[in-house]
Amino acid sequence: MPLNSPYPTASVARVPSPNDDGGVGGVLVPRAMGYLLVRITFHGRPEAGLGVRFYELGDDGSEGAAVGDKMKSDDDGLAGLDRLVAVAVYGCAIDGQPPTTVPTVHELGAPYPVVLPVGRPFVDVFESHEFAPADDGEG
Repeated sequence: MPLNSPYPTASVARVPSPNDDGGVGGVLVPRAMGYLLVRITFHGRPEAGLGVRFYELGDDGSEGAAVGDKMKSDDDGLAGLDRLVAVAVYGCAIDGQPPTTVPTVHELGAPYPVVLPVGRPFVDVFESHEFAPADDGEG
């Protein structure tokens, strides 16, 4: 029966029994763990208030299970989970941005940098004049 734990499961390595009886014993081998923490910047400035969520990547690169809850980047552009996760590459969805992949980091003081693309840091859909042709009065 699987345990409902927010932490990844460990592996068990088979080793010779310490009793010299020819049996096999097991040793718990924990997975390498790291932090999911990103610093979001645009033209070198931190971006606060952007919605960020992390997710596992499927074998084909598709979006898998969510990792943690959706959060907002803080005033320093930081967003991350408050727990360790298995060391891997995860997907990261930032509001108004294309999805990206991010690796885990080993220290909370060294967040993974996510630099938003050249242009505006997000799109305001209410600024229709940027997307629709100008009304020239003909019609």
